[in-house]
Amino acid sequence: MTKARDNADNWAADITGVTAGTGITGGGTSGTVTVTLDGAAVIAPTIVDAKGDLIVASAADTVIRVPLGTNNHVLTADSATTSGVKWAAVSAGGMTLLSSGTFSTSTSTVTISSISGSYKDLRLVIRDYYFASASYLQLRLNGNTGNNYYALGLWAPTAGNVATNGGKNTAFLLTYDNAAASNNRNKTVFNLFDYANTTELQIADWKTIYQSNTNNEVFTSSSGSFLDNGAITSITIMSNNSSNFSGGSYELYGIS
Repeated sequence: MTKARDNADNWAADITGVTAGTGITGGGTSGTVTVTLDGAAVIAPTIVDAKGDLIVASAADTVIRVPLGTNNHVLTADSATTSGVKWAAVSAGGMTLLSSGTFSTSTSTVTISSISGSYKDLRLVIRDYYFASASYLQLRLNGNTGNNYYALGLWAPTAGNVATNGGKNTAFLLTYDNAAASNNRNKTVFNLFDYANTTELQIADWKTIYQSNTNNEVFTSSSGSFLDNGAITSITIMSNNSSNFSGGSYELYGIS
């Protein structure tokens, strides 16, 4: 008997049986043995039908197919669905419109109240506003009339010049001088960060473009802090001299 034959016999003698492990059935201890995948323990490829299909759990030890969604939609958790997920459109910029309206000509103030605390930040957009007589545009939080609005900003009071304006006031000044009493497509974007925080001071920034009473187009860029603890639940938009609005609109968004 050759050496090669001896080695082959020794190797064959070393295998005394084949035992199926997890996910496999079959095996044996003699002769030719067969092992196969256990269909109850593995995910069969036939569960998916098309490009982009997902496999998710619908319950313990239970999987189902979730077909591909619409282009540009994202996978979102939804406990109301069988799979626990769904495809959904992305909210534009992650912003949700909370309130909107136009300024009545019979009032100098508009208050947005009962603001939901379910978002990270707030964005207030004020458009096309002007007053019956030249006035500053101001903003208050939670109806607070104290000297609790600290701000610092840059503005152009005359063409070609830049100046600073800052300090404490009884409201945030969204314009730094009187806006003209005519519709000049004035616009302010006011951002309030972490507004639902109940233990820290609030931080805001805002930008405004407006026509001043001296016929200069003025751009301002400002930041400030509301020096009073507590979540913000209301915002008041107002003139500084009780002059009524003559036009304009506002939109308040919650940012996720």
